[in-house]
Amino acid sequence: MNTPASSHIPSSYAPSRVARRFATLSIVIAGLCGGLIGYSVTSLTCNGGSAEDKRTAESFVKLVNKVGFDASEYSQSAVCGAASSVIGFVATLAMAAGTSVVSTLMLRASVEWRQSSTRTRITPAHNTNRK
Repeated sequence: MNTPASSHIPSSYAPSRVARRFATLSIVIAGLCGGLIGYSVTSLTCNGGSAEDKRTAESFVKLVNKVGFDASEYSQSAVCGAASSVIGFVATLAMAAGTSVVSTLMLRASVEWRQSSTRTRITPAHNTNRK
C-alpha cells in the first residue's frame, strides 16, 4: 500500500554514521582510560618502598607461581612491571566491553525513538469523545 502517511517513513532505521562513530570513539577512549587506570594503580601499589608494597609484590609472585611460571628468579620490579601490564590489559578489555554494552543500548534506543516518532498514532473512533 502506498499511502501518504507511509511515503515519508525512512526505509532504514540504522543509527546514523555520526552516532556509530561517536560510539566507536567512546569505546576506544574508555578502553584506553581503563588500561591506564589499571596499570597505574597496580604499578603504584607494587613498586613502592613500604612493607605493604613488598607484600603486594610477593602476592603477585605467588600468583604467577600458581599459574605455572617460576617468578622467584626475577626482580620485584620485573614482576611488578609484568603484573601492571597484564592488569592494565585486562582493565582495557573490561572497560571497552562495558562501554560497548552501553553504546549498543544507546544506539538501539535512539533507533526505537526515531521509529516511534515517525509512526502515526491512530485512535479508535469510539475513544475520541470519551471524557
